[in-house]
Amino acid sequence: MNVYEIVMQSEKPLVVFTDQATKQQLLRQLSQAKVFKAMQFFTQKDLYEKVFFAYREATLFTMAEWLNLQPKIVETIIKHLYLIDVNHVYESSWLNQLKMVKLRLVAEKKLIFYPYLEQLFKGKTVVSTLEENDLNSHALKIVSGYAKVETVSVHPRNTKAYLATFETIEDEVIHCAMRLRHTECLTHQAVLVSHDDYRPIIERIFHQFELPFQWLKGEPLLAYPPVQRFLNELKKSLEPIEKRIESALQNLKEESEPIVRRLTTKIVQIINGLVTYYHQPERFIELFQYICEKTAIKPHRVDGAIFIGQYEDLPFSSLEVLHVLGASEGIFPKPIEPFDTLSDAERKELSMRSVQQLNTDRKLRWITTLSRLPQVCYSYALKGAKEVFYRANLLDDLELKKGYQSFPTYDMESQCFSARYDLMVAKELYDYQKETQEEVPSLKRYYHWFKEQLTPHNPAFTGVSAKTLKEIMPKQLSISYSKLTTFYKCQFRYLLEHILKLDDPTDTLAIDIGSFFHEVIEKHAHYDTLSDTLLETTLNDLLKRGKRSYSEREMFFLRYSFETLKIVFEEIKRQENRSDYTVLEREVSIEKKYLFQGKSVRFSGVIDKLLVRDEAGLSHVLLFDYKTGKPTLKLHHSYYGFDSQLVFYLVLLKIYFADKPYKVNGFYEQLIYPKPPKYQEGKTKAEQINDSLAWVGYTIDNEQEVHYIDPLASQKSMISGMRFNKDDRFNANVKTYPEALITPLTEHVEEKIVKAIEAILQGDFAINPKRNQNAKDLSCLYCQYQDICYKRYEDYRDIRVPENLDDLMDSLKRGESE
Repeated sequence: MNVYEIVMQSEKPLVVFTDQATKQQLLRQLSQAKVFKAMQFFTQKDLYEKVFFAYREATLFTMAEWLNLQPKIVETIIKHLYLIDVNHVYESSWLNQLKMVKLRLVAEKKLIFYPYLEQLFKGKTVVSTLEENDLNSHALKIVSGYAKVETVSVHPRNTKAYLATFETIEDEVIHCAMRLRHTECLTHQAVLVSHDDYRPIIERIFHQFELPFQWLKGEPLLAYPPVQRFLNELKKSLEPIEKRIESALQNLKEESEPIVRRLTTKIVQIINGLVTYYHQPERFIELFQYICEKTAIKPHRVDGAIFIGQYEDLPFSSLEVLHVLGASEGIFPKPIEPFDTLSDAERKELSMRSVQQLNTDRKLRWITTLSRLPQVCYSYALKGAKEVFYRANLLDDLELKKGYQSFPTYDMESQCFSARYDLMVAKELYDYQKETQEEVPSLKRYYHWFKEQLTPHNPAFTGVSAKTLKEIMPKQLSISYSKLTTFYKCQFRYLLEHILKLDDPTDTLAIDIGSFFHEVIEKHAHYDTLSDTLLETTLNDLLKRGKRSYSEREMFFLRYSFETLKIVFEEIKRQENRSDYTVLEREVSIEKKYLFQGKSVRFSGVIDKLLVRDEAGLSHVLLFDYKTGKPTLKLHHSYYGFDSQLVFYLVLLKIYFADKPYKVNGFYEQLIYPKPPKYQEGKTKAEQINDSLAWVGYTIDNEQEVHYIDPLASQKSMISGMRFNKDDRFNANVKTYPEALITPLTEHVEEKIVKAIEAILQGDFAINPKRNQNAKDLSCLYCQYQDICYKRYEDYRDIRVPENLDDLMDSLKRGESE
């Protein structure tokens, strides 16, 4: 009998051990039959934790200390402790040692046992469709003492199976892409691939065929920069570990990206499992780092995308078609390596399967899963870039091997692609043949059409000639901070955006809303409050000056922002009235002229607001820049000329205060177009918006001056992250800078301005995107010109971004260059 028949005939409540695919199939059958049954579904993990035991992360590290082993080895051991009988004397001394470890864990309540085993199973029908292995066999044997257990094998469907062989991986991926293109529905298909050589080829070819796809493999937590920053904060501080955690978490919560919220939740879960190690800070940090290395965060599923991943990642229960690429021996499936914690004799003494038997079980699991799908397309290549492949033995073991059909052939010459696309494919094949000195058979289909146009591709960019530069360079060259940051992130992008002025496809609605907020706050600051009439008049004036008309939907969002704008306006007025600093000027437009090769060049900018406090003939100054997106000010990035607008405005401030002594005591970005607030218990919408209007930036390292800037800083400061310790000194995580930093920093960024102007006038527009010391891309992530950029891996410039202000000061003193 199958599972459905057993369930239908049972008069008792049911417990079903099964996988997700079988569960969904059974529930559908019961729904169609309009039958309701009292039943519980358990996975293999549930079976393990209910019948044997569960354990927390701390248990793993306790064992690691007892056994003097690495946690990754102990993790394998702890999952096999259920096999250890504490009443048995083993021949192996190692197994006897594990028996003592298990006794200690039980005595210290490190293993969590389920107390209601009899109540869970007694008087119920138990059905299992799980594969036969050591764990399941032992667990079901225990369960059989309370209830009758029926083990059922899931019968395969009548699956259509296809099989094809290709010369190269590239041919295999191209044909897979073409099969996907010829299918009406992509959402119920997936690609199974286990070999790393396939990934770059799949990405390139699927992009060319405009196929939406998503890799399902998760990244370790430690690969994410926010987690690295959190770990670094734990290591650097000397405070008690609880204080370090609290401070580091607070900094994470101030970041608004959704991925940071997911990472914060994971971090809190890990910390909760390690509370017993608070008295050992170094050990706590070591264990926290280990868990972050071993814990992966899986990406959110993307609707409408083709899933690509390994066996463990694919959602088999929702698939109609599976494309198995690289069905080669040694890869499909990848064999389990021998365990290094138990010898063969010890495994036999515990009645465990041998490694060979485990690999056989693994193959059977693949056969069972793949046989349930309506259609499976198997393929493999005979050779890749570095090795030769052979057909997987599993293909012979599959029950459907006699039913293999040939793939439908899609001839590239008969496709309705453009000649330009065919030429692009021909060039790629030609380049591959030239580079590897291997014959590419598929090139023959194109060569006679394009042989005159095929030359080895050289993507190097040599710059702009003097003649071309003279024609494209504007007569009056002006430089702003936004242009400088573009130039220093990638000079080629500067050429495209600010010299050639290629169209930016960015939607301007958000930009126009930001311009509206700027105009109201800067031009109407003399009002006490804002009326709808005033806002409507200002909006209409702005739209008249605009370059496009707006739809009713866009006008709705523009007017919908009135309420938020009023709250923002009133809070900024309250902040200004609360400070001992007064508004010196708003929207301060300043420029400085430079002369090169007889050509005058302007560097100009607009400081949104200057606050000042005069004392003994000295002006204490605060600079403000209003933001309608997330804050971008990163003081340590100023060394390389980007993410530091207000730092570059220090050069302009010298012009503004040319005849008067001044001192810069802070520079801040302020978000004036906050995101819509979410529900927070005990907080109104206005209070949430006001919280988002804190000043984000850097303050001079002087506690007394901070109380002039914000007299209530010790309570709840309007400077983001401003906190004081009990001794009225700054908290270690407050963003402050020494007064001595301003002069060398101003001189440095002015040198960056001069060097940029010289390079632009000389036509130096190299493709040189930047990466930091953690190999993080700093330039290309949001570049709108990626489709027409032909950067190579070697075009990246690796830079060492100063990690903190002390590091920045040292770099300025040493005069390091890029």
